[in-house]
Amino acid sequence: MIKNEKGQAIVELALISTVLMSMLLASIDFGRLLSSYVIITNAANRGATYASSSINAAYDSNGIATAVNSETSSLILDPNEQLSISSNVSEDAYGHHQVQVTVTFSPALFFPIPGVLDHVTLHRSVTRMVQE
Repeated sequence: MIKNEKGQAIVELALISTVLMSMLLASIDFGRLLSSYVIITNAANRGATYASSSINAAYDSNGIATAVNSETSSLILDPNEQLSISSNVSEDAYGHHQVQVTVTFSPALFFPIPGVLDHVTLHRSVTRMVQE
């Protein structure tokens, strides 16, 4: 190998390794986002199931929050991550009550891309008919 080719190989390795490391970190973030979305989907379902059990439960925001939080306990919440829970009870044209539970989660990214992907907010809403 000629001396110039050794230097060229080191430069190519440095360039390729940064691209590969960036792809690895981005895939870790994508996996965390996908896992978080599944968790908040399950949490919204759990909250809506609790809220649809009776008209009193539909208006019990503390009980809904407890049901949702029991499902989101596996989310690693650092100070930069935010989880919010909201519920809304409405009545349809036939006089039946419906409850909608919305869970919103803003996870902290390990590898943010400034100006392109600084933050992500995940939303999941579930609507159920209230059993009366």
